[in-house]
Amino acid sequence: MMLRSRAGMEPDRSSYLAVMQWAVVVSLFGLLWPVPVAAQNLLVPPQPIRPPHLELRWETQLPSDTTLLDGFTLDVRAENTLVVGYHPVQLTATANGVFPADRRLEILFEPVGQDANSWDYAGRVRSVISCPLQLTQGVSSTTTQVYLPHYSNHPSYRIRVLDNGRPLDGYETTVGGLWVDVPLSVVPHRIGVLLPDEVRTGKQTAEWHQTPQATNLVRATTQRSLVRNIMALNTVGGNLGLDPNLQALRNAWPMIGSFLHEDQLWDSWLGYESLDILLLPLPMLDRLRQTAPRQATAIRQFAAAGGTLWLYGASDPDAVAKVLGIDPPTPAEQQALRMQLQREISPQALAAVDDQVWVQDYVAGRLVCFRDAYPFPGNVPDWETILKFHPAGSSTTVRRGVDPTFGDSRFWNWVMPGVAKPPVYPFLTLLGLFAFCVGPVAYHISNRLGRVYLMLLAAPVLAMVTTLLMAGYGLISDGLGSKARVREVTWVDSASSRGLRWTRATYFTGIQPAGGIGFPEQTAVYPYPQDQIDRVRVTGQDSAAGKIVLNEDEQRLMYGFMPSRQQRQFVTFTPQDNLGGIEVSPVGGTPQAVSRSLRNKFAFPIRTLLLRDQQGKYWYGAQVAAGEQIDVVPYADEAASKILRRQYSDYLPSPPIGFQRRSLTAASRRQSVDLVRDAVQQLPQDFRTMTEGIVEHRLRTMMQLEADLPRGQFIALADVTPDAVALPEAKLSDSVHFCMGTWHE
Repeated sequence: MMLRSRAGMEPDRSSYLAVMQWAVVVSLFGLLWPVPVAAQNLLVPPQPIRPPHLELRWETQLPSDTTLLDGFTLDVRAENTLVVGYHPVQLTATANGVFPADRRLEILFEPVGQDANSWDYAGRVRSVISCPLQLTQGVSSTTTQVYLPHYSNHPSYRIRVLDNGRPLDGYETTVGGLWVDVPLSVVPHRIGVLLPDEVRTGKQTAEWHQTPQATNLVRATTQRSLVRNIMALNTVGGNLGLDPNLQALRNAWPMIGSFLHEDQLWDSWLGYESLDILLLPLPMLDRLRQTAPRQATAIRQFAAAGGTLWLYGASDPDAVAKVLGIDPPTPAEQQALRMQLQREISPQALAAVDDQVWVQDYVAGRLVCFRDAYPFPGNVPDWETILKFHPAGSSTTVRRGVDPTFGDSRFWNWVMPGVAKPPVYPFLTLLGLFAFCVGPVAYHISNRLGRVYLMLLAAPVLAMVTTLLMAGYGLISDGLGSKARVREVTWVDSASSRGLRWTRATYFTGIQPAGGIGFPEQTAVYPYPQDQIDRVRVTGQDSAAGKIVLNEDEQRLMYGFMPSRQQRQFVTFTPQDNLGGIEVSPVGGTPQAVSRSLRNKFAFPIRTLLLRDQQGKYWYGAQVAAGEQIDVVPYADEAASKILRRQYSDYLPSPPIGFQRRSLTAASRRQSVDLVRDAVQQLPQDFRTMTEGIVEHRLRTMMQLEADLPRGQFIALADVTPDAVALPEAKLSDSVHFCMGTWHE
């Protein structure tokens, strides 16, 4: 049975109901009992993980009883199933011969393991997930990859197969092991190792064909006692007849989040979304561009969304630029990046790896390129240095800036002021009129009529009228339609027209939409729950139970994800090709020209634009239509800083006016959960304010903290694009669209 969500209610909602109940002279009192402490700090040595085993991947076949075979078998394979985020799942249906007719099945993934009346640390958002599986007539086998949005710390699901809504007998199983007390999404530097096909075939004719000997790398990632405690319980490795290096990779979970052979790679970046680093040889990525372009695109988009690519066999920057379709780094860009690294890493440590690696930014992510064709095993100190090359992308929780399991108080930084709130002053006015009418007025009238006993009737009648007026006012003030407040950022590499679209959006609907709320299939969607002090443990009845329907071209989040008359917030990441960008050219055709022009290659108009050339000079333009080319004017450094700060301050994420955060007692502070805050405290000093994710951190650093653009980059202001709004009929308020990135000549 689907449960109505209560986790996302505003704290003021209870006062709203209390005022209405006061109008009918009904008083309710309750006691708030203390809740046991869940965790004092999730990044310190944890409590023991629950034995007896951890099921890291799913490998099962339906039906288990061959007598129940309904013309086909279904193989289910999944990786990386113990983390919050997207779980990649491969479904393979194999016929006994060929499929006799077209058949569309529904695969259901139903969360199990949390009783509706039990307390659990699993989180507030647990949902049934539905995806289609199409069987085509005359085909013997079909394989599809789906990516399950998983917003809970509990990894267990019951899988069922339905045909026209009817469960197929025998096609049911339960997958997933006992869950981990420490959310793995806060563990930094989780690595996915992508192995070339030569590892599987044994035809290893080049150095990069070999399996990485990652022993020292794993040692460098396991300095934290938290990771050592988890790895001590990793009994899934076993001796499976693998070569020693493969066996070491398997035993290195959770730091080696997964290792995949070239023919097992996922066709969407969502398959790698819950990892932090992808390690692979550059020649393999170059080969994938020709043999498996979708898999190559998925790897590239993982980096664009904030992940880190470790590419070995990448000594030539021009070769890397060719494979990724980008410009090689300029000397100014290399110098700026090195200065940034020097603030975070000692000069001695940097000097020790200078001849081994070079680094380049790629949209929100970073490329760490190894000159050696096989940089293994390396030494532990050097690996520790290299792990520090991208602190902003060091963990999925840090990159996202949102914990979809429990949320935090920063939810209030991007809400619609006054929406779904009790109108206090009109209510007090009505209550004052009610008290005046039920008292002096009713007494005067009944006394003049000589029927004072009518006051006994007047009180409940007037109370009911007042209650109806209050409810009507609350309904009319918010309306029955949809509202939205959207913060959109387009982060682009103009040379390749590739980049990232990020949104943080709050939605309100007067009536719950029957179809829920929809997002593109290649978008990572994270609900942003409200914080609830002293509510670390959440009952099944309080979880935001809903249904997620995964279709070929969209994800639909239904029921508890978008209830009526409540503000609900979502953060999304969408890596995308063909975004456009900014093209800059000198007027007169020579680099020494004193004037410049720019062309808007985006599909939307730009209101204002500020860019900085490679010589450090600012240029400004305004009102540039899509595809239009205009001349830009020089801009003084001081004026550029002022306009950057003003534009950011005009749309600053901050709580509504008059909002007061609840003060935390020592006990409630220990019981509250803020995984993002705890994760960023492990980063270098410059990144400890990065509580709202990698995109917002970059935007705030450029526009507010430094008020200075790096050379070769731009910042622009535009209207929110229609496809960034998940409820198309919603009326936008106080919304903004920032564009930033590198421009191209």
